[in-house]
Amino acid sequence: MAKFVKTEVESQNYDYNFSSVNVILTGLIVGVIAFITTLLLNNFINTLSTVGNLATLLAAVIGFVVLFRFRIAKGFAIVVASALSLWGLALWVDGLVWYEAIIFSCLLYILAYFVFAWMARMKNYYLVILAMVLTVVVVRLVVNL
Repeated sequence: MAKFVKTEVESQNYDYNFSSVNVILTGLIVGVIAFITTLLLNNFINTLSTVGNLATLLAAVIGFVVLFRFRIAKGFAIVVASALSLWGLALWVDGLVWYEAIIFSCLLYILAYFVFAWMARMKNYYLVILAMVLTVVVVRLVVNL
């Protein structure tokens, strides 16, 4: 006679609480990666805007992986909103001394990840997306003035 064994599979939970230390560390890591990638790619591609945009995309992918490993909820939305807000950061820090540029880059990435992770705490996903879209639009309007 066959026996049925009931096993329970536990799924991994995401952290819906606001883990500010993990988000700040992720912003710091992504800011450093974006700056270093911009420096390295600038040796091969001479257009700073293209280099900066490629560095932003690479930093977004790495940021998503780090947020996923930290089990931060809605990590994809956080990464996309941060990348869209900081699109063109390489042109903003052009002309600064390297240590000023890396500090500025890290602070902006920390601020972006922190703000969008704070918004992602809301339970209603539609409100999260609406708040993030409005914030990105306001940031892009202010930056392009």
